[in-house]
Amino acid sequence: MKKAIIYTRTSPDLVSVRTQIVACKLFAKLNGVEVQRICHDPDENNHKVLLDLLRNSKSECWDCILILDPSVLSDDICTFLKYREKFNLSGKRIFSVVNYKEENK
Repeated sequence: MKKAIIYTRTSPDLVSVRTQIVACKLFAKLNGVEVQRICHDPDENNHKVLLDLLRNSKSECWDCILILDPSVLSDDICTFLKYREKFNLSGKRIFSVVNYKEENK
């Protein structure tokens, strides 16, 4: 069973944090993913919690981060792709639960 972190962020452009959590938990339940914890960045311009997850990703024993959609990581697609690549290099995956398409396993 995959182990996941749910990551949410507060932003006027995003749906409520509660909705983000509910959608991610539902995705986890439907896909056999165990949610280990929920992490939240309360400031739309400060990604302290996300950066901490990235910094500790190699030593942590979780497999993936669940987010509602790419804009939770960043409103800028280039920044989103940069974060995704950094997590991939540490062996962690990011799953956008709204836009999820199962890849070859």
